[in-house]
Amino acid sequence: MEIKKGSMSEWKPVSELTIVQEDISNFGYNMDYIKEHKLNKIKRPHWCSSSMINYYELLEVMAENGSIFYRVNVNYVRKELPEAFETQFGPFNNHNRGEFYSWLGKGNYEGLTEKERELHMSFGRSDFYVEGNFCDMFDCGDYTYAISNLMHMCLGDFKIVRIDKSLNAVTLYDNSYEDGLNSFEYLGRFDNGCGWTVIFSGSFWPDNKHPNKEERYRTILLQIDRRGNCDIGCELDVVISSTNSLATVGNLVYFGHNKMITRLDIVSGEIVYLTNKNDEELAALEKWKW
Repeated sequence: MEIKKGSMSEWKPVSELTIVQEDISNFGYNMDYIKEHKLNKIKRPHWCSSSMINYYELLEVMAENGSIFYRVNVNYVRKELPEAFETQFGPFNNHNRGEFYSWLGKGNYEGLTEKERELHMSFGRSDFYVEGNFCDMFDCGDYTYAISNLMHMCLGDFKIVRIDKSLNAVTLYDNSYEDGLNSFEYLGRFDNGCGWTVIFSGSFWPDNKHPNKEERYRTILLQIDRRGNCDIGCELDVVISSTNSLATVGNLVYFGHNKMITRLDIVSGEIVYLTNKNDEELAALEKWKW
C-alpha cells in the first residue's frame, strides 16, 4: 500500500494532553467544520458518511527513562503484516490471507513421505504449519509464541500458540472455543520482567445459560512466563479501541489511537482518555450513529 507523506510532530510529554470523557478515536468532524478549515486538502479520510468524516490523526506513544511521550504521525496508516517472522528457531513463513484459509509455515517438506509432500504442496502448505491469521511472534524462555487474530464481519478470532524447539505446537488460548459469541482484537504486548504480558480487548455476548444476554466489554491481560506457562493476569470490564502503539510505566499502560491516547491502570482498572484536540475541534467531533 502506498503511504502518502504527511506531518509528524516531535515527541512531547503526555502531560500536555487534555482529558476527555469518552473514546473519540472513531468520531468524525461535521461538514461545516470540514469546509471552514478545508480539512479535505490537508488530511486523509479514514471513513466518510453524508454528515461527517473521520480522518487519520494518529497519536503514537513511547516510553523513555520512566516517562511517556506522544507524537502525531499521519504517515502511519496501518502496519503491514510480515511475510515471515524471525525467531530463536529460525524464520516462520506467514501465509495470512485474511478471511481466506491462512496458516503459519516452516521448512521445505523434509522428513515427509511422498504422499504427504504432494498433499501439502497441493494446498500450498509447508511441512510444518499451524492454521490461523498470525500477526505477531516472539521468543520467551525455551519457547516461541505465535499470535493469531482475524477481525472480519464484526467478529474477532484470537488465539496464542506455543512452539518448542521440536516444532511441537500447543494452543494456549483460543476464544473460538468459549461459550457465547465474542470478538477480541490483539492490542500488543510488553515485557513485564518475568516474561510477557499480552493484551487483547473486545466484546462478548453470553450464551443462553446467562440471564443477561446484552453485549459486554472485556479486556484481558495474559501473563506468559519463561517456563512456558500462560495464565490470565486480570480481566477488566472495559473495551480498548484499535491501537497503533503501546508503552508502559509502572502499573500504567498507554495505547496510541486515532485522535487520542488511552491510559489504563492494570491494578485498579481505571481508564483515562487523553487527546491533543482543542475545544473547537472537540466541539466539531461527532459520534457515528448507526
